[in-house]
Amino acid sequence: MKAGGNSKVEIWLGYLLDAMQLAVKTFLFKAYKLFLQCMEEDKHFRRVQWVMRPDVQAQAVTVVGSILWTKTTEDDIAMHGDEPCEGLTISLHEHVSNLADLTKEVAKLDMEPKKRKAVVALITQDVHYRDILEELIADQVESPNDFKWQMQLRYNFEASTDQVKVKQVNAELGYANEYMGCTTRLVITPLTDRCWMTITGAL
Repeated sequence: MKAGGNSKVEIWLGYLLDAMQLAVKTFLFKAYKLFLQCMEEDKHFRRVQWVMRPDVQAQAVTVVGSILWTKTTEDDIAMHGDEPCEGLTISLHEHVSNLADLTKEVAKLDMEPKKRKAVVALITQDVHYRDILEELIADQVESPNDFKWQMQLRYNFEASTDQVKVKQVNAELGYANEYMGCTTRLVITPLTDRCWMTITGAL
């Protein structure tokens, strides 16, 4: 096979990469907008209803889940009520309730295998986010600029560019929109957090 950037194979692979990234970006955008739309239309809407929709892909479930958690947590940190970390405490209760919804769904025997994988991956992610919320409350974090919050891997959706940005401490990276498929997820530990911080800092 001829090497070099002008070979037909490499050009084709470049087109394939562009098409993959556009497809992933598109279904992430649609899933995010769908969630916001459902929230606006139904005040009793539960996140699990969105998760279980057949048109919401597994990768969208975890990525959009991270975006929503980041925005909600950041807003709740900035909320100053009568009690310390009042907003975070409310957020923790809602988060635990969402986890309970997912646990009920995954216990059903008739769940479609791919959707089960997506839900289990989201549960793993949500358990980690629950632990972070508990730590933020224990440390009485009351500012989005607090290092305890800044050190977390945070996903943000930029409406001006329809792009997902990943932030951690001073690092800011664009989400690469690489197709990951419907995969399982390993348990996230404090060591995982430290590894992410090292990697994002290096990039």
